[in-house]
Amino acid sequence: MTPEEARTILEGTESTIPWKRLAACEVLVNERMPEAVPALLKFLPSASQVYFFAGGLGSLLEKACTIFPESTPELCAAATAAVNQELISAGIELWVQSGITGEEDAQLFRKSMQGVLALETLLISPTGDNRGLVEVLVAKHAAPLLRYCEEDLWGMLDREPPLFPHAAARVLAALGNQALPRVEQLCSHERPVVRSSAVVLLRTLGTSEALHLLRRRLHEEDDDDVRDRILETLVEREGSLPLTEEQLLARMDRALAKYPTSPVPWLDATKLCVMRKDGRAFTTKEVHYLLHRQSRVTESRADHEAAPLFADVDRSAGTETALLAIRGFIKSKQKVVDRWTITFAGLTGDDRIVAELLPVIDRFVELHRNHHATCATLALALQGSDRALLALDAISFRYRSKKPQVALAAGEAFTEAAVARGITPEELGDVVVPWLGFSPEGPRIATGAKQSYEVRITSDLKLSFRDVKTGKISASAPAGLSAEGKAEFKELAKTLKDVGKIQTDRLEALMVKQVRWPVPHWQALYPVHPLLRPLGARLIWGQYGGDGSVGKTFRMLEDGSLTDVKDEPVTLDEGKRVGIVHPLDLDEVRRAAWLQHVVDYEVQPLFPQMDRTIVRLDPASSAAKSGAQVRGAEMNALTFQGRAMRLGWRRASIVDAGMVNYYQKNMPSAGLDCFLELEGLFIRADREQTATLGDFFFVKQGSLGTGYIMVSQEQMKTDPRIVPFGEVPEIVYSEILGDLGRIAGAGVGAGE
Repeated sequence: MTPEEARTILEGTESTIPWKRLAACEVLVNERMPEAVPALLKFLPSASQVYFFAGGLGSLLEKACTIFPESTPELCAAATAAVNQELISAGIELWVQSGITGEEDAQLFRKSMQGVLALETLLISPTGDNRGLVEVLVAKHAAPLLRYCEEDLWGMLDREPPLFPHAAARVLAALGNQALPRVEQLCSHERPVVRSSAVVLLRTLGTSEALHLLRRRLHEEDDDDVRDRILETLVEREGSLPLTEEQLLARMDRALAKYPTSPVPWLDATKLCVMRKDGRAFTTKEVHYLLHRQSRVTESRADHEAAPLFADVDRSAGTETALLAIRGFIKSKQKVVDRWTITFAGLTGDDRIVAELLPVIDRFVELHRNHHATCATLALALQGSDRALLALDAISFRYRSKKPQVALAAGEAFTEAAVARGITPEELGDVVVPWLGFSPEGPRIATGAKQSYEVRITSDLKLSFRDVKTGKISASAPAGLSAEGKAEFKELAKTLKDVGKIQTDRLEALMVKQVRWPVPHWQALYPVHPLLRPLGARLIWGQYGGDGSVGKTFRMLEDGSLTDVKDEPVTLDEGKRVGIVHPLDLDEVRRAAWLQHVVDYEVQPLFPQMDRTIVRLDPASSAAKSGAQVRGAEMNALTFQGRAMRLGWRRASIVDAGMVNYYQKNMPSAGLDCFLELEGLFIRADREQTATLGDFFFVKQGSLGTGYIMVSQEQMKTDPRIVPFGEVPEIVYSEILGDLGRIAGAGVGAGE
């Protein structure tokens, strides 16, 4: 682009297109044109929070300040007027680095910072946790802010809404303990918003002196919201609450006096039976207190103050109350403010609430009530039994395309449960697979009026009944079983179908993640588990050494014994690890041998394994940062969405007019995200739209974010977040290319 073309863009209608304005300004700066500064002064304040290319604007700002140093203050002031965290931070940093000299410069800086502090949407992140720009300001720019704007910050502490003063409090915390005398006075201020801001400041400060002041205020604070913030801080910092039994009883009396009725009509404390683990019943006052305290919590967790009481609930005796909480909410108007009753059920019931919650979650998903569905999903995590965690794991797979928000919440909760048990999510996934009434010793025995039957699970995950006396095998429940027995096995067959699909998806994911089991752990589970054994018999396994290379490869037979590709028995070595073989682990000779073995023995692979599409990176493309293998492929927009989401891709970026310009897939085991460029796809896709695929590229996990993403070819060359193909694990590269081939509806050949 020439300077003249740049001027034409900036003066014409194309100046409304952000990336063209950016390119035009860049040309003027590079050419040291005198109109570069006025152009930037006009453009910089218009950069909104959704512009990914604020990073590019930051680089351009730095270049402009270097070329036009006399204009640094006004350029940086223009940057701080933007509604964009990255650009504001860059402007402040460049301004401070260049030096704030003279009263006029200081006044301009102060005025600019006052404008920054008024940007509520930037000061507070979308999750409402008082982070966002404040975190950047505290980490990088607290010193100049406090030097020039300290009194402005103190003055913000009594503003409404609370988001403003809370943001200012986080910056003021950089003063350290010297702020304590002034904060202590604010703790007794007549306005709750000021007291709340003081708590935020003390929480951010986090020193022993600050926490001591909070502990003292805990028993003096009358406002419930401010007191809850103190409780949250003390639990976060110290792990427990400094409440004696007498203090807790006093809190119960206060709650009963202030809130004499139940928060919801379907949970009446005078009619509920909640038992302690030692067999004593909770008093009506205690039950009322549990209801009142939990009704104040919007997250899926126990109230901090009531948590010790919830921990003492006998869940087996509390299940009727839990079911009452769930059913009452379903029959009600299902208000958001009453959703805590679902969480209450997760804190008081045993695993019988799982069967109650699963159809509720399905119904919420059908009605697009995602937050309700997420709340009910997290109630399963709070219940915490193996049955509940199995359901949680299933939800993370079942809704990964239909409702990724619900699936993500389920996956994160499942991971947290694994961490709490001191194992990996993959190990927990093995632990919670149900035994379905079977045992490692042999088949399950079902007894009828005259005969007994051996019940097994076949390789296609169906039930098989063998008459012990006659040896006759039947695929359906024998007539000799009781009605109750037939009903039980009918339900078991349905469970096998549901669980089998989830486990199939899970095992395929474990192969892609290259999960490995220690030999003793694997031997104690997969060859003997009634469900994992028939599934595992349809896979090719390998023994892996410490360097990650595969040694012995084998297949598991229906009786749990192991055989290699030549039908020789296999014995595993102690100290090694077992994993599901990915075809890229093998050379072509071994892969072909297993492919023939599977055909010869009529093994139905659980999922594409040895015949899986593989794509090897051409060594000449190791330095490449983007691929064009599916560029130009066109398809119906709804077809694209369906294919992509089923494979775990999700929308990443929305630009002008609601157009979706990137989809992404996370590969957490490799620490990478993959982005696919798109054209013609909009948020509200319909049958008339055509989506066109573009290039794909990898970035370091979480580094690109989501929102409004624009990655230019020039940026692709230098951006450190973009990962060259040569640094992408070969299995990850192959799996992504396989996905893209399935999405595009055509194979992606090796070496492309």
